[in-house]
Amino acid sequence: PPVAGVCVLLLSAPTVSAVSLSVGPNLQQFFRGSLVDLSCVDDGQTADGWTVKRTRGGLTEDCGAAPGFGGLLGSYCVVDLSALSETFWCEDSSGQQSDRVSFSVQSDTTGVILEIPALPVRTGSDVILRCRQRNGATVKAYFFIKGSSVGPKPEHIITNITQADEGLYSCSTDESGKSPQSSLRVRDPPKIIHPPPPHCPPPPSTSTNFAPPVETALTCPPCPPPPPHPSSLVVPVVAGLVSGLLLVLVLGGVLFLCSKLKGGGGADLWSCGGDGCLRRSVCLCCESPSCFSTCIICVSTTGGRCGLLMCGNSNQSLQSECFSLVM
Repeated sequence: PPVAGVCVLLLSAPTVSAVSLSVGPNLQQFFRGSLVDLSCVDDGQTADGWTVKRTRGGLTEDCGAAPGFGGLLGSYCVVDLSALSETFWCEDSSGQQSDRVSFSVQSDTTGVILEIPALPVRTGSDVILRCRQRNGATVKAYFFIKGSSVGPKPEHIITNITQADEGLYSCSTDESGKSPQSSLRVRDPPKIIHPPPPHCPPPPSTSTNFAPPVETALTCPPCPPPPPHPSSLVVPVVAGLVSGLLLVLVLGGVLFLCSKLKGGGGADLWSCGGDGCLRRSVCLCCESPSCFSTCIICVSTTGGRCGLLMCGNSNQSLQSECFSLVM
């Protein structure tokens, strides 16, 4: 006689941890003799120190250790499903356990099975249900959803799943009959708690009475940068004052030197563009700012022309400019 499918059961273990049982393919219903890969994972990574276990005849068995219970392939336990219903879970040496998963294994007389996830589905995700024959082909079917039916169609898609989509599902075809019922489980994603930014003081208390903390969506605003240390402002201020003082001293010294030498020693002056040029003495005093920046002191040369003695720079372009000022 046909054997009714057994729904997947997710049972809470005595001490449930974050480690979960990974199932591949992630289906609840299988035909007898199908292979399934089981492994223990923690946040998508292999969980070291955990073992896949099952119960059979009231006894607990370890994968790869008990006769007829799977084979180890790396971190995977490869199981040949033969019993009509088997329950599996992960467990470590301290006794912590994952959620338990049971598979519905169909006999040779069952014509179709419903492809439905064995593990809980996260809210907001999508699920595709299909009706599959023993030869592996998917066929058009009527899908029964918590008592109502849709179809016939190749697949039934549930989008943006919520808790309201939980319930019993099955499929049926005209040629191969009806599949067993299986339960679709929906679970909210884990909440992520973000720590407050560092160095932020706690919010001020508004009451002296003790009250349990209340979870809010407020976050601590970014902390303002610390004020600059007073000593960090002294260096640029002092440097500016010293630079200004040196500039005043240099300009004052040049003006004083020029005022002493201008026309000194009874030498003949040759006036060039309003500036004094000593023909036989030492100094040409340039009083305009532009003149100070290019030509500072000139002396007479042969032929009655004023030549360059010192400029702000020794390159040829400045020398030519100095000559042009005193010619």
